[in-house]
Amino acid sequence: MRGATAKVSPVLRTASDMSGGFIASCRNPLRASYVRNNAALGGISLALTLGEAIIEADRKGGHAIIDAIVKTTGGAIIAEGEVTDKSVIYTKEAFDVGTITVGSGDKAVTLHVMNEYMAVDDAGGQRLATFPDIISTLSPDGEPMSVGQLQKGMRVFLLHVPKTIIPLSSSVKDPSVYPIVEKALGISIADYALG
Repeated sequence: MRGATAKVSPVLRTASDMSGGFIASCRNPLRASYVRNNAALGGISLALTLGEAIIEADRKGGHAIIDAIVKTTGGAIIAEGEVTDKSVIYTKEAFDVGTITVGSGDKAVTLHVMNEYMAVDDAGGQRLATFPDIISTLSPDGEPMSVGQLQKGMRVFLLHVPKTIIPLSSSVKDPSVYPIVEKALGISIADYALG
């Protein structure tokens, strides 16, 4: 059962679990009205549906898994290629911050990282994706690859699922969370996230 559980939601889980583990938290009991107003309603159902699609595609190989992820999430593969640069440092504030480049020349994309993928720019500097969009790197086998797992020379597929088609929690609409990220990365996030 553990293997099946691990495949239930590889794309929708956070990428901040750099060691390849799983992050969960438990809070005090909450009123249903609080959950209704603040939770990413429908997220668990989407994760289960995605897991079922991945399990069904698993016997057909990596490309079938990636196709199933794209179809189920409504996303798109916006880039694919080798990791050509990784400039990520661990800060005293306990964040992995930096950039990862996939591809080269006119086809290169830059992933801006603060524990997870926060934005993607094309070679000309145009923004392709921004948090709270889902931005995920997948191996050719269809496995999610965290920032910590990526190394130069690895081939990856870059999945983008727009925020407009996924369940979001109220926390992504809190303007106070973005200045720290924008300062660390030197890019705008809030304009997109709050727009």
